[in-house]
Amino acid sequence: MTSPRRTPAVPESRTARGARGGALAARLRARHGYRVLERNYRTRAGEIDLVCRHGSCLVFVEVRTASGAGYGHPVESLTAAKRNRLWRTGLHYLTYRRPPQAMTRFDLVAIEMGSDGSLERYQIVENILDS
Repeated sequence: MTSPRRTPAVPESRTARGARGGALAARLRARHGYRVLERNYRTRAGEIDLVCRHGSCLVFVEVRTASGAGYGHPVESLTAAKRNRLWRTGLHYLTYRRPPQAMTRFDLVAIEMGSDGSLERYQIVENILDS
């Protein structure tokens, strides 16, 4: 008797990995008392992965997802140009969505996944534009 054929594992695309990382980050933020208002807010200036409310603070969240150690830690992938795009996109959100007046903050959720797609570790960095 022959065993059933197994299809070889296809590497997850960057888009799929990013979407899984974004969904995981939303669950992590909700678990810590954040209310997710929007996902993937896009403008010409750029994209903000999550817009959340935490108490009286409006928090813009950038999610960086990496798999394998070959590309470095996800926190290291946040360039000055990306920080600038985040700031401009956040300003666009505040201008056009006009949320109730609140303090604002930009955070980073760095997610590292194993080669099998499982969560290995995550790190939350608050106030990423201040560093």
